[in-house]
Amino acid sequence: MKLKWIKIRVILMIMVISSLYVFTSFRHETQKINDVKVEFTAENDNLFISETAVNKLLIQNEQGVTSMFKERLVLDKMEAVLNSNGMIQNAEVYVSVNGTLKAKVEQKIPIARVVENGSYYIDTEGKKMPLSSEHSARVPLVSGEIIEDDISILHEVAMKVREDDFLKKEVVAIHKNKFSGFEFRFRTNDLRVVFGDDDQLERKIKNLKAFYKKATEDSTLVTYNKVDLRFSNQVVCTKK
Repeated sequence: MKLKWIKIRVILMIMVISSLYVFTSFRHETQKINDVKVEFTAENDNLFISETAVNKLLIQNEQGVTSMFKERLVLDKMEAVLNSNGMIQNAEVYVSVNGTLKAKVEQKIPIARVVENGSYYIDTEGKKMPLSSEHSARVPLVSGEIIEDDISILHEVAMKVREDDFLKKEVVAIHKNKFSGFEFRFRTNDLRVVFGDDDQLERKIKNLKAFYKKATEDSTLVTYNKVDLRFSNQVVCTKK
């Protein structure tokens, strides 16, 4: 009899817990969205897309998300809308327990700006990124007749510029010459540095640094206007 009573108590407890869970879940799902918050996970404070713009992307009907029930929110659809934006690298959308719709947004990072044949950025993933009315990135300007096949070369070269302290300081532009290929335009003395393409780029940069160091030490850097790195194990310089 005692054992039977224990079983009954266990069953009752399970029923009560289940009822509370169902009630809590129902209340959670039917609670109205009371606020919308956007968090940017950027490496700096420069925003290429505003919080207002993200909020507009989150709105699914005329009444806005703050009047919608959680059960009507299709969070993966909202994420898809945000991720389709040219400024956004990745977005996560969720609803907190207190009814706040939250969007965590990671921006794309531009590393070069093409200024001809349509103006756009190239990001760290080697993809095109539209210009922003919110902020203009300080990255090398890319000029010349740029075609789709050039994007992968520009991506590798621009990443090298971004990651190398010397190049990041000196390179202000990347130009595609019709005859000699790609070249850097230096901040110092408007120096042109021809590297052709991304073949053996590490070697070319190493040779460039060796030349630059020697030319700076013997004060001859100002006498040159062009440095050609396309030839193996040598740097060909042209004086002004």
